[in-house]
Amino acid sequence: HEIGHALVAALQTDSAPVQKITIVPHTEGSLGYTLLMPEEDKTNLRTRDELMAKIAVSMGGRAAEEVVMNTMTNGASQDIQEATSIARNMVAMYGMSDEFGMVAMETVENAYLGGDTSLSCSAETQARIDALVVSIVKEQYQKATQILTENRAKLDELAKYLYEKETITGEEFMNILNKKEA
Repeated sequence: HEIGHALVAALQTDSAPVQKITIVPHTEGSLGYTLLMPEEDKTNLRTRDELMAKIAVSMGGRAAEEVVMNTMTNGASQDIQEATSIARNMVAMYGMSDEFGMVAMETVENAYLGGDTSLSCSAETQARIDALVVSIVKEQYQKATQILTENRAKLDELAKYLYEKETITGEEFMNILNKKEA
């Protein structure tokens, strides 16, 4: 699962580099994590391509489960929520869909009291937004699955290494990823 996130991040453009991967469980309930951090200090502004890449990385864990074990677990629930939230914001708030252009369909209310959002559009438009969100997440899931399928040998090699070490650095990850086969 964690190597799926890391491989998808490393093998596409517009992703932050991998800094650390661990399968040591944490108190928040996660069974591990993959830490990505940009090399330079960036503002909170993200391009459409960077947001799409982030969705693909979020889908990398679930995609790895299906590629390797031909099944799925509930371990990707937070990843799915994150991907869905990013896609919804792209469509409804950031003006990043061809269908709606630069029209805000969703607004943030009480930004300092939890930031509730509300849609300001018809039920039909809400349904179209939902369909676009599903389409974006599915497209990025397919991208993640393709990356992992095409790099299955590295996925297996890195997963075995992580299983043995439990925690690896981004540098260790990249060294194994870039190591040429004999």
